Amino acid sequence: MFWKVYPKKDAKLRAVAWFVKNKPTEDDVEKMLYTISFQTKQVGGRLNCERKYMPLPCTWLNDGDWLDAPSKAEQEQAKAAKVEANARREAQTEQAEKAYQEAVAKRIEKRQEQIRTEDGPKFEEMTTEQLQKIMDEHTPPLFIMRGWLIKEILQARQPA
Repeated sequence: MFWKVYPKKDAKLRAVAWFVKNKPTEDDVEKMLYTISFQTKQVGGRLNCERKYMPLPCTWLNDGDWLDAPSKAEQEQAKAAKVEANARREAQTEQAEKAYQEAVAKRIEKRQEQIRTEDGPKFEEMTTEQLQKIMDEHTPPLFIMRGWLIKEILQARQPA
């Protein structure tokens, strides 16, 4: 059974020799199978890597890596810690997004105020027809940066 689940199939004789020498119990074999399953799924796990970096079965057995699987309680604790870390990261992301949106809003307000002081008087001197022509032509840079100001002026000029 061990040989079916261990991901690297090299040096089989040395692994068999380990089994003959150490005579593991059924519980030991079950623990090995559980550990193999755990380590192949675990990110950064000893058996979850490129094949060339994966230990030979005999090395894995001799090093006692089959004893390294965490208990169910440790796994549950790690899972809970991961959920908590994800929640914290999500909250931080939401805070960062909110701070970013606020910074963008401030930059827009600052730029609008700058445009209002620089271009406002020039637009105020234009006739409604001239302003409407600018809006109709949609000159991209002018429209994007100053269109809102022209709209304000035109709205202010409309009779109530």
